Amino acid sequence: MSEQSLIRRVIDNLPELMARVRNLEVRECNGSSICGYPFDCSKAPADGDVWQFDAQTGTWRHVEYAYDLVAASVTISGGVATIADPYAGLMTVDTEGAAATDDLDTILTPRPGRILVIRTADSTRDVTVKDGTGNMVLAGNFVLDDTDDFIMLVGHGGAKWGEVSRSNNS
Repeated sequence: MSEQSLIRRVIDNLPELMARVRNLEVRECNGSSICGYPFDCSKAPADGDVWQFDAQTGTWRHVEYAYDLVAASVTISGGVATIADPYAGLMTVDTEGAAATDDLDTILTPRPGRILVIRTADSTRDVTVKDGTGNMVLAGNFVLDDTDDFIMLVGHGGAKWGEVSRSNNS
């Protein structure tokens, strides 16, 4: 395969690739877009900076580190949390109706290999992440009763979240 046809193939598949990779190290910037997606080169302070593609807005944002987690805030509804951003890696969860406690049974929608770190939105509202009730396989239930408590999950099996680790820091 020639270099030009390889480059054309990458460019043709860039939206899908960026949706998967999300990070781009800028080595040279000479315009207002990268492969048709808006990109303000004047905001790139130096070559080698890392920018992240937001598939929902179709724009780029500067990230300090290549592995910054995209944050999302969700509210439990009937035991279910739905993440709007399919690339969110840090989920802050609030109880339904700002109740003092709530159970989190299901998180929609896992995909194999996706990593998700969960914390509670408020130390006065406890979220219990439930084992085996919905689509989570954990080492037992885990109560997020402090904003410094975390549980890390990985999507597996197409429809489940499995626990990787937890940290009770109350």
